[in-house]
Amino acid sequence: MLYDRLSYTRSTIHRDDGTQLMVGKVEVKGPYTFEVHSALNESRLLKLNDTAHLLFLKAKSRGMSRPNVIVWDAYPHTEASAVPKLDFKADGLVRVSKNSCINHVLRQLVRRENLTIVQGRPKVKVIRDDLDRQGGLYLEMLLGEDRLVAAGYGGDMIGGTAADVAAVGPVGFPSRYARENRYSIVVNAAYFLFEPEDYQSDFSLYGEAYGLHIHEGNIELPPLFSRSALLFDEQGEASMRQISLQEMTVRCLGKAWNLAEFTLNEHGKRAVFNRYYGVAEEGKTRTHTCANPDNVDFIIVGNGIVGYKVGGEAEIPHNGIVLSLPKAELIPGEFEAEVRYEFANGERFAEGIQCGPGLVWEGEIALNHMTLKEEQFFRKRRHADGQWDAGVVPTDYAEDVDRTRAARVALGVGYSGELVLLAVEAVNRGMEENSYESSGVTLKELAQLAQASGCKYALNLDGGGSANIQYAFGHLIRGADRRGLPGVIYERMVPSVGVVK
Repeated sequence: MLYDRLSYTRSTIHRDDGTQLMVGKVEVKGPYTFEVHSALNESRLLKLNDTAHLLFLKAKSRGMSRPNVIVWDAYPHTEASAVPKLDFKADGLVRVSKNSCINHVLRQLVRRENLTIVQGRPKVKVIRDDLDRQGGLYLEMLLGEDRLVAAGYGGDMIGGTAADVAAVGPVGFPSRYARENRYSIVVNAAYFLFEPEDYQSDFSLYGEAYGLHIHEGNIELPPLFSRSALLFDEQGEASMRQISLQEMTVRCLGKAWNLAEFTLNEHGKRAVFNRYYGVAEEGKTRTHTCANPDNVDFIIVGNGIVGYKVGGEAEIPHNGIVLSLPKAELIPGEFEAEVRYEFANGERFAEGIQCGPGLVWEGEIALNHMTLKEEQFFRKRRHADGQWDAGVVPTDYAEDVDRTRAARVALGVGYSGELVLLAVEAVNRGMEENSYESSGVTLKELAQLAQASGCKYALNLDGGGSANIQYAFGHLIRGADRRGLPGVIYERMVPSVGVVK
């Protein structure tokens, strides 16, 4: 236990405009160890029921009068529907992961309006072809394994969308994780797929974390975008910098691919793509890679190859990358779906988390009007030509540093090595009970709080309804998630947390 090295405060700050903010602060003096844990995974029924309730309310908020939703517990990305085989003659997209095959079929059934919910169990209404038949087999398998929950009004699924069917990744409640493992301090950490646009790809899972995750020296998730990360070396010394994909070596398909030698988001003999593709050049995201008849595009999410497409034009999932590799350097036939990552220059870190933006660097506020663009944030939008753009995750992130107030969390390190956690309360917009609710802070205000707390480095973590610090097995702040019910506080499940030992 760390009680002899822990301290916390809760304070209320009144602004000149009549609003106020409630700030929770935790400081940990050394020696301590900060670790990034992504092993959260609630019991299946609890996880699925909570997710189904949330997605049901989201469907209602989209204007659905009698929505139904189907959620199911996803398999590991490395679990394939069949032995993965590379075939240069394959026509169209090849789905490798079991998750993507199931998602694709069930969502097609929703689009066909060929699903009905009877006594809480989804069924195919009419078997007309192989897709309907396969959908029935998938439902039978998922129900037989007790890994599927349906929620809503029941009856036929009419007017549904892909967002009404979701595979759920490993997520859990920080409070429960803290208690079960006797961790004195637990804080929510990374961004994760939450909005319907985020997990619209058949390759993506609701609740899935993204951005660099390092634990015990292993890179568990790669850096998708060039965003700030707080890093701890093997001696516990902290540093902060932006880290991009091109700093990685990716090991897969029997080879080590140094991404520094790849073009990023542009055509090349060897290329790597993420969802920022197109933003810098055109001001809009491209959802698919460019055509390249000499290459095979491998779709990667986390630690697995989840699909591929010969000749390019492969889908880029929000939380994935695409490696475009020359056929001449590949061997057709069976392959392993597992993917591993390391720093191309040989750097090693014990722990690390990427979120962003960076708030304080070398004691100075690191924010300006270009920061979010430099860290590749790009909110969903409708362009002047009417085209809808799902943006870059987090897809609903406000693109300013000094106007939007929200619940926020910061992770910082002081000049003497002390760990500083800051959390500011707020409430989902429109869910305020009274004028005395904490109004949240802007990114700039959070940076000022971190600087005033003596931080040498400070990183913005996921906030909003996910903002959560567990201190001595209790909630340091009130959560912002209300799910449309003023005064009712929900703790949101998250995929990864920071733990202090």
